[in-house]
Amino acid sequence: MPGRKSHRLDYSKARVCCVRTRQGTINFFLLKSDRRTTIEISVNEDEQVRVVAPVYASYTLVEQFINERAGWILKRIQEVGQANQFVRSRDYNTGNEFLFLGKNYPLYVEEGRARSAVSFDENGWIITVPAGISKEEQSVKVKEQLVRWYRRQAEEVMASRVFHYVRMMGLEPMTIAVRTQKSIWGCCSYHDKKISFNWLLALAPLHVIDYVIVHELAHLSHPNHSKKFWQKVEIYLPDYKERQEWLNTHRLEMKLP
Repeated sequence: MPGRKSHRLDYSKARVCCVRTRQGTINFFLLKSDRRTTIEISVNEDEQVRVVAPVYASYTLVEQFINERAGWILKRIQEVGQANQFVRSRDYNTGNEFLFLGKNYPLYVEEGRARSAVSFDENGWIITVPAGISKEEQSVKVKEQLVRWYRRQAEEVMASRVFHYVRMMGLEPMTIAVRTQKSIWGCCSYHDKKISFNWLLALAPLHVIDYVIVHELAHLSHPNHSKKFWQKVEIYLPDYKERQEWLNTHRLEMKLP
C-alpha cells in the first residue's frame, strides 16, 4: 500500500488526548504499538490527528513530540479541512470539474435519451440522463455513469502500464484486479501473488499511476516496507518520493462527492 505501513492499526483502542501548544490546542488519538520504535503523527481525511508511539514511550515524550510539530499539525488540519470543503462543495451538475489522468475537465449534463449515456473528449464529459427525473435522481444517474466510465478507463490504463513494468522488473503477479478500495490505492498479497488497484487512480497523472504499480509489484519481492523494498522501487523510479507526494497532496481531490 503506497505510503502506508504493512500492518493495520486499530484506532478503536486509542486513547483520546489533548495538548495545549503555543500555536493552539491539539486533540489527538494516541495508540501504543509494540511494532513501533519511533513516534509517528498523521492527520486523516476526517481531520483527526492520530499518534502512534512505541509501548515504552511516556506521555510526556509524546506531548513534547507534538509540541515540536504543532505548526505542521495545525497547518495539515487546515489543509485537510479546506480539501474536504472543496469535495463537499462539488456536485454532479453542469460546470463542476473532475480529474482525469491528473487534469481537470468540466462536466456537462443533458436531458434526452431514455437511457443514460456518457461521452468524453478534450472538452470534458457529456452525460445524458432521462428527461423529467428529479434533481436527486439525476445526480444518482450522473454519478453512476461517471463511476462506470472511470472504472473502464482505469482497467485500460492499468493493463498497459502493468504489462510495461512487469516486463521491466521481471516480476509477474498471478492475478491483477481493478476494484473499489476505500482507503488504499493498491494492495499486494505476497503469498498469493495477487495485486489489486483502486479505480480512482484513473484520476491521477500517469507518472503517479506508475508509482503505485511499481510499488505493488515490488511487494512481490519484499512484502514489507523495508530498506530493500524502497531500494527496489528507486531502481525503476528514482523520483518516487515526488510521485508519492502528489498522491498524498491530491488524495482528497480524487474523492468523488
